[in-house]
Amino acid sequence: EKLILYSQLTGVDPTRQAAGVGRALKFEQRRRAREMGIDTIVWAFDPLQASNAAFNLAVLGATCCTYEVDLYGPRSDALNAGLATDRLLAEWSTVHDHAGRAELWPDAVELIASRDAGEQRLPLPGRVGPIPAGALHLHIQIPRSIADVKSEGPAPAARDWQLAVRRAFQD
Repeated sequence: EKLILYSQLTGVDPTRQAAGVGRALKFEQRRRAREMGIDTIVWAFDPLQASNAAFNLAVLGATCCTYEVDLYGPRSDALNAGLATDRLLAEWSTVHDHAGRAELWPDAVELIASRDAGEQRLPLPGRVGPIPAGALHLHIQIPRSIADVKSEGPAPAARDWQLAVRRAFQD
């Protein structure tokens, strides 16, 4: 067993987002956890929130090994209304300094096939064939803005994306 810090909520006023405040908060949280002898910080995030996923994975360098289906149950707030509260658990070491990862892999196998539907893309049912033996990199496409998908697209589009992403991570 090891002690972890579970970060339930870290938020930044929308008028201050993209100003480095969130990054500063997370690094201060990491510094304090390290001072207390805690090796890992864990938190949950919605894998359909593209900017949050990019921040957690590409900026902070967190890793994810666990996909939780409907972690918080039904919610009615603007962010979660109409969808299950599926979450990835981010794990971030306080011991090892590692930069975020923003590299793109041209050999990555796409796990979600999609099609153009007006100004957005919609997932197709199923996966794009089997994963080739020896594949080192996999790609899971998500919409740029799930909020836009909810507001502009056909009613089930956001749910279709969630089910496709869920299936891809669970596979």
